[in-house]
Amino acid sequence: MQVYKELLIGFDVREMSSEFEKLWSQQRQADYLLKTNLTKPLSTDIMVWDSVFHVANLELPSWVGPRQSLWDNLRLMREFVEEQAELNLMNYWNIGITQFVIPELYAEMKALYQITPSEIAPEWLLLGFDVSDEYLLSGLMNVACTPDEHELKAKWSTKLNNYHLFETLEDALSFSSLSNERVQEHSPFFVYGIYMIDNIKQ
Repeated sequence: MQVYKELLIGFDVREMSSEFEKLWSQQRQADYLLKTNLTKPLSTDIMVWDSVFHVANLELPSWVGPRQSLWDNLRLMREFVEEQAELNLMNYWNIGITQFVIPELYAEMKALYQITPSEIAPEWLLLGFDVSDEYLLSGLMNVACTPDEHELKAKWSTKLNNYHLFETLEDALSFSSLSNERVQEHSPFFVYGIYMIDNIKQ
């Protein structure tokens, strides 16, 4: 199996106030999820797991980081959040997102991204692994199953945790290969680790 290195690519603040059943209709669950007995789907994809900045309709600084809306500096992100009165009544998690890259690209990407801190801290909690494209759109929770693909649920649902994330890197890598075939317009897909840094309850 190909060897990968885990690279920290940024941080975000994701809402934890909304309930799974209120956000996901039965039809949406049937179309997009491989497993439905969940606590809440968590993802790199803000269309699956929304950012508090979007929920509160906050305007971000002109630059937060090199990868979508992820912040490259955890301290600056926390300071920005603390200044926003709109977030005082929201429950949220500060998260870190990593990408698994081939060793040949690791040093180049790490130098390009300049993430602070640049390494995963021991106290961060790994929530699981998502499979998403370069723009963080999830091939695991934001690609509908066609009528002839429902066997996917039987095969993959047991490999997912209560956040609809893969429990093992090996299973996530296998699903990324499958996603490259299923959704070629978004290929290539990558494996991302999602870490909870802080659990903020108001």
